[in-house]
Amino acid sequence: CARVLGRFFNEADSNRANTSLINYAQLNSNMIVELIRSFGIEPSISETVTIQDVTRLYSKDPNRTQTFVSDSESKRSSASPLVIEMASKWAIPSYERLNT
Repeated sequence: CARVLGRFFNEADSNRANTSLINYAQLNSNMIVELIRSFGIEPSISETVTIQDVTRLYSKDPNRTQTFVSDSESKRSSASPLVIEMASKWAIPSYERLNT
């Protein structure tokens, strides 16, 4: 899995000339509005409020009542030593290049 992710990140890196890459950690309602504007679309105040409201919710909650809470750190801390080793070897170097 880590090797496949590394190849995916390498491919993304080599094809980024005409592409905007956004790190998941940077994705929030303001970023979404800026992305929409980059396509020449000016969202209305109502649309901007809707984007803000929706991005506060946990996307997998079918009732749309649960607030989003990042679980990245808990997932990272529960990774086995082997997963960490393989990610460090195969995926992280190319992932970090994408973030420069």
